[in-house]
Amino acid sequence: MTEVKLEARLQNDRIAFRFNLVEALVYLMSRKGKLPMPSMYEYLTDALFEGLFQTSLKQPFPHPRGHRESFFDWEEKYNQALDDLLHKDQKMTELVKESMDKILRFRHVYCSSPGESYYINEVREWMRMPYWNSMKSTFVISAVHVEEAEVFLTQLFSTTREWCENLAEHSAKTIETDLAYIKEHYHW
Repeated sequence: MTEVKLEARLQNDRIAFRFNLVEALVYLMSRKGKLPMPSMYEYLTDALFEGLFQTSLKQPFPHPRGHRESFFDWEEKYNQALDDLLHKDQKMTELVKESMDKILRFRHVYCSSPGESYYINEVREWMRMPYWNSMKSTFVISAVHVEEAEVFLTQLFSTTREWCENLAEHSAKTIETDLAYIKEHYHW
């Protein structure tokens, strides 16, 4: 009898797959719960982009850090870079490729008041979940989420799991650099 992995079953529930994928990637990026994570979504987005470029194209992410360099137009640059990467990548399964596109792609939220419009991506949405004290600059993944991420990872196809581990390893290096920056510049 053929083993049916969660990855195959979740083809039809893509939102649940994306939520679990983000959680598993953050868990792996945190060195399996040992490293604190930045509580600002821009840092996790940057780390995921860096890991994605290193894993898929074997090159660093080509754009400067938006939250450090400029607050203008970096979302569009990230979206264009994501389009280029997804077009070139041959290693990701279609489900993972679609998921990473949805997780990382910024969409504009229009508000009728001048200056109130903003960009959002699913990393930001995931970070709105009440997993940590968002009043601090970093958070530690809880034991419950460690267990959930470990279960999810065991239910992926081995090639997808290895891809996630590689992406997270590259992303974790970015997170470690970011944590030093956060410690120096944020006092909350």
